[in-house]
Amino acid sequence: MKSQTEKISEVTYSNTYLMYALIIFIGFSPIVFSHYAFMDDYTTLYHSLSGEGSTFQWDILSGRPSYAVFRYIYQGFVHNIEDFSYVRAFTVVTVFIYCSLLHYFIKMRGITKSKEVAFYLPFFLSLNPAILVFTAWATCFPFIIAMISALFSYQALTTTKISRIALRLIASVTLIVFSFSIYQPAGLTFLFFVFLDNCISEKK
Repeated sequence: MKSQTEKISEVTYSNTYLMYALIIFIGFSPIVFSHYAFMDDYTTLYHSLSGEGSTFQWDILSGRPSYAVFRYIYQGFVHNIEDFSYVRAFTVVTVFIYCSLLHYFIKMRGITKSKEVAFYLPFFLSLNPAILVFTAWATCFPFIIAMISALFSYQALTTTKISRIALRLIASVTLIVFSFSIYQPAGLTFLFFVFLDNCISEKK
């Protein structure tokens, strides 16, 4: 049986994630319900409609093989300008997941004792200019996944649930390589999680 404290904690977490969902989905609703495309989006649309070629080779040569796969798959689902809205909606969902994971990370690592900071910090970090661009630009839809992978990489490296260092290193390196193979600058957020957990944490 769960104690009353555990039940209250679960309700608090649920309310927090519900608030994140409402704010993020309402805030990003204009890019989901508007029909437009940016720059590289038109290239994707051209390849999709013409059935000729793709950006797969270019993305591979730019050092982003996982991004090449994501983009190749998504090219097959885009047949008109309106379809980009579905891609952007998917990105908004990943932003919500990223925000929720940040909140969980901050709480579990005891980075701050302030409930207000623990609530607002993930939210504001999820609305920084780079993420706003990633969300508004359909072609950038996998970039938030790269940031989530970087967070999991740091978690895998520093977790206490796996005692063997070799396993933690393998898992962490695999995840950070996957992150970099989507978008290198997004993979660098690994260093931000190092900073967050070791430099501004209120832990001794």
